[in-house]
Amino acid sequence: MIPFSIFVRMYVRAGSLKDACSVLDDIDKRPDIVPDMFLLRDMLQIYQRCNMVDKLDKVYCKISKDQMNWEQEVYNCVLNCCAQALPVDELSRLFDEMLQHGFLPNTITYNVMLNVFGEAKLFKKVRRLYLMAKKQGMVDVITYNTIIATYGENTIFSNMSRTFRKMQFDGFSISLEAYNSTGWL
Repeated sequence: MIPFSIFVRMYVRAGSLKDACSVLDDIDKRPDIVPDMFLLRDMLQIYQRCNMVDKLDKVYCKISKDQMNWEQEVYNCVLNCCAQALPVDELSRLFDEMLQHGFLPNTITYNVMLNVFGEAKLFKKVRRLYLMAKKQGMVDVITYNTIIATYGENTIFSNMSRTFRKMQFDGFSISLEAYNSTGWL
């Protein structure tokens, strides 16, 4: 299995995702090869970059069925990569499970989940998640841009304006992305 992992990573570094996917397809066709967690994470990342939602779902199902011990990195990877492939309820369940196991989401995971909840119009979860991220020092300009875009797309201008003020108060300058998300330009 190690040679397969080496080839996959070599193709990814060379920028040839198509060749990396070919190797992953070969692995998938061989029942004698059982990918380890590192290769499974690589598979998730490659399939996400290639926008292969069906393959993401398949790898997620495999990881879930195998009852492998999930570490913090696995939760972050699954949540980040499978955001477009899994239903909101499943993503929310995974995020809560991650927290229950004492693992902390990274900044990217917070931002991905903010986007997921925002697109699903789960504004209370957006607020709760923002407060959690802020408490852990994981808020960045992307966090604010995501929240502003969520409120802007749903014409909740009072919350959007409040988020602009929080962004400035926390020392972030208002970015072009934040302005663009409002439709004011």
